[in-house]
Amino acid sequence: MTHASRSVWPAVFCLLIFGPVNFLHAQETITFQSTPAQTVLLELYTSEGCSSCPPADQKLSAYQADKELWIKYIPIGFHVTYWDELGWVDRWARPEFTQRQSAYVRAWRSRTLATPTFVFNGRDWRNWFAESRELSLDERAGLLKASVSDLKEVKVTFDPLGKPEAGWEAHLSLLAFGVTSQVQAGENRGKQLKHDFVAVHLQDHPLENKGRGLEASFEIHPEDAGEAERLGLAVWVTKKDGMIPQQAAGGYLT
Repeated sequence: MTHASRSVWPAVFCLLIFGPVNFLHAQETITFQSTPAQTVLLELYTSEGCSSCPPADQKLSAYQADKELWIKYIPIGFHVTYWDELGWVDRWARPEFTQRQSAYVRAWRSRTLATPTFVFNGRDWRNWFAESRELSLDERAGLLKASVSDLKEVKVTFDPLGKPEAGWEAHLSLLAFGVTSQVQAGENRGKQLKHDFVAVHLQDHPLENKGRGLEASFEIHPEDAGEAERLGLAVWVTKKDGMIPQQAAGGYLT
């Protein structure tokens, strides 16, 4: 089971909130860790410019109420850029997210780049709108751990549990919750859209053996999440140059 443990220093601190949350003054170390069992990475490729996407966004948001969240699966919403030329520029869209979806399409030997698209641990989940799927896998996948210091520095460690230690890569996304957009143009014109599990960025780094196991270091920027009501983190590992998530971990940062 994936769990989050917090060691807070100094021992006592006070956070007063007046208006938007200021994430930058939280002084703590937060740790997320998987168990040996595979934790699923559930990806949604979406856009504020797509009229078919709000139901998929709502499905993603609904996972917040699931007791298995962060334990059996890690959701993440990647906003793509190819809708931006059709009337509305999605502020959460990033070229690297579009490139990631394009890589999946090539791996699936498909010619269709479309939204909304759910990806279940590297596989196209086409019947997401009608299917109630068990979001878990029974495979032994290794131990993945992410330690976040002061909402800035992230250290990722991975124990592949007997698998070859060479050729692994770590991936990380800061997640934004409770963000809204009043859409002024395009297919969703006039609608207010709310999003959760929004990928703010995507970072990749090779896992290196530094004498204490496989490690990678990242830096996150909470200020890039704008007016988010809450922050989270998603971390996963793949084989080098591969797309299939081998293990994942994550949780709420605030």
